[in-house]
Amino acid sequence: MAYMLVKPEVLENKGYRFFETLPDGRAIADTSLMKVLGSIKEVEIVSTTKEIEELIRTQKKALESIPEKKETSMEGIHSETTEINNSQTEVKDGNN
Repeated sequence: MAYMLVKPEVLENKGYRFFETLPDGRAIADTSLMKVLGSIKEVEIVSTTKEIEELIRTQKKALESIPEKKETSMEGIHSETTEINNSQTEVKDGNN
């Protein structure tokens, strides 16, 4: 059995709401759906489930190697907001 890897919108636009996806976001569909879907741009045909499993492993490994952003940047935003609030309070106090 062969499979198509397509953008999820392709399937959704034809009324298909339930399908599996790869970590990169592409939908996995059986090639028998081509009769219903018609012409499709940007499609990759995969001939075996083994190839799909290998794609999933490779993509998961690539995602795991991406370093996560530290949340320290959010702390800076909070302190800037606090400074702005303090300065607004001072202005209000000075006008009273």
